Amino acid sequence: MAKTIMPLLSAEASGKIAKSMVFFYWKGLNVVRKYTIPANPRSVDMKSVRTKLAALGKNIAAMKTDAPADKIVTVLKAAAPANMIWNSYFVKSALDQIKADAAFTAAESAYTSHTCKDGFDASAADLGMSDILPGVAFSQTVSAGFQLYLGAYAAQKLALVGTTNYGAALSSWVTKDITSFAQDYTTA
Repeated sequence: MAKTIMPLLSAEASGKIAKSMVFFYWKGLNVVRKYTIPANPRSVDMKSVRTKLAALGKNIAAMKTDAPADKIVTVLKAAAPANMIWNSYFVKSALDQIKADAAFTAAESAYTSHTCKDGFDASAADLGMSDILPGVAFSQTVSAGFQLYLGAYAAQKLALVGTTNYGAALSSWVTKDITSFAQDYTTA
């Protein structure tokens, strides 16, 4: 049953009425929409998208938002357009580059053949990142090191500059660059 306060003035309402309308508070507004049961498709394409979003989301989770001015979150906040928050800007920019399965596979190949792949793996472990495993929601395994590589890939595509020059080609990164990039995720 919906709870309403001053319904004729639309002051406040929350809940659902039968299975027809849902009232709720969203972004400072009282809104109403049609009642729907969310779909949860588990198609191959949807699993692929969820895998990519999860890999990028693990980067966001590893970033400390109270970092000093030269750290990646602060740099992302400054670089994000006025109509986007920093984390969605980061994910969208990366996803634009890897949304095609071929591009994602190419990025994974570049990570696998990177001369300092172990540096990404070790730094991801230091950040507490864990592997994404295939199953009901995800299409494939994405290692923690590859997730961090995707974060570096996004920072490089955005040409961000913090304590690390993220604009340099990832193929030229050495262990020192990778470690510095991972440290930009933290407050230390």
